[in-house]
Formats: sequence, structure tokens, C-alpha cells
Amino acid sequence: MLWVQQIPVGVNRPATRLHVDAKQQAAKVRLRRQRRWILLSLAQFVILVLVVTLLLAWQRDQRTLGTTLDRLHKPMATLQESVDRWQILPAILPGEARFLAYANDAERYYAMIASEPVIIAFTSPIDMLLKQDGRGVLLFHRDEQGQGRITSQWMSTAEFYKKWTDQERAIRESEKERLARPLELP
Repeated sequence: MLWVQQIPVGVNRPATRLHVDAKQQAAKVRLRRQRRWILLSLAQFVILVLVVTLLLAWQRDQRTLGTTLDRLHKPMATLQESVDRWQILPAILPGEARFLAYANDAERYYAMIASEPVIIAFTSPIDMLLKQDGRGVLLFHRDEQGQGRITSQWMSTAEFYKKWTDQERAIRESEKERLARPLELP
């Protein structure tokens, strides 16, 4: 029995079993590293896309909210001038703010006598991506000196409907109370 393997002349030395196993093992390790790198890169890409998407959605909501409040500034200033001059809310919304729904007679009268802020104008519902949907509103309230002040603010849809239904109920009660009193002549 021969203990040494004979190598014919001109032929490369055949790879031993150990040498072949080491090459296969190295190839498997390389393949595992490549797969891990691909999966980590994919995970990082997905996370980055999600973060950028959330950032863009947040920025869109902020801009929408800012634009809505900016659009309310001019009608608010015009109404404030009218209230300062005449001490009463005008029958029609001054200026060209066609995007606002303005208060009717009963709502304007109630706003002048109410102690809490009253919604006198509002925009149509505005859809948001991350924040709650809502509306831009103009509120009328009296300050410490009794002067009428108009402010603008953003209200979520739930806040708006709660405030609006409470306000409508208070207006109905105020009207009943006002109509129940006898007419006072000067």
C-alpha cells in the first residue's frame, strides 16, 4: 500500500480534501456576508423611505395649517376694523373672503352678548395626513375692557362640531329667553 500519492509529471497537484473544504467554507462565508449586506441595505433603505415620507407628510400638514391661518388673517383684520369702528359685527363679511361661511343674524347677536368665544366664520373641512382633519375658524370674544376681539385658530373636526353644537344650543336658549321677555320700548 502506498502512503504517498503519486503525481504525474506536467499535471498540477490535485487539491486535497481539506483544501477543497476550506475554499467551499470561505465561499459560504462570503455568500452569507453578501446576503446580510443586501438585507441590511434593504432595511436601511426602507427605514429611510419611511422617515422621509413621514417628514414630508408632517411638512405638508404644517404648510396646510399655516396657509389656512394666513388666509384667515385678512378677513380677520377687516372684521376687527369694522367691530372697532361700529362696535357690532357687520351683516356681511367685508372683503372677498368667499372661502368662509359667515355667521347669520342670530349667531352675530349671540356673539355680541356671549361671555365665551363664539364661532363667527369658518372654512370648509381640510384634510390632513398626520394631524386630525379640521377647519380654520374666526372667533369673536370680549376682552377684559369689554372690547370685541376677533381671533383665528385651527380646530379639529371633533372640536369644531362640539363647539358648534354647544354654540347652537346656547343660541336657541338665548333666543327663547329673549323672546320670553316683554318688549321694552324706549
